[in-house]
Amino acid sequence: MALEELIARGGELMLIGMGVVFAFLALLVLTVHLVSLTIRRLEARHHPQSDRAVPDDGAPEPEVIAAIAAALKCHRLHQDGY
Repeated sequence: MALEELIARGGELMLIGMGVVFAFLALLVLTVHLVSLTIRRLEARHHPQSDRAVPDDGAPEPEVIAAIAAALKCHRLHQDGY
């Protein structure tokens, strides 16, 4: 075989290999996208939106404020002991 033939066959093999890898990766991306859409739709069916109202003013609930205050008090008491 001549050098030109070897180079031509090498280039052909390279292009075929790159095409196969590209096709596989494109198929993989498409599959992951479809699985993601399917999971989102299934989760939406099984987990309907809750009827619980969320405060519009953005203020935390009194229970959350009490829990934070208790945690700060506990932290400060333990920190003073060092």
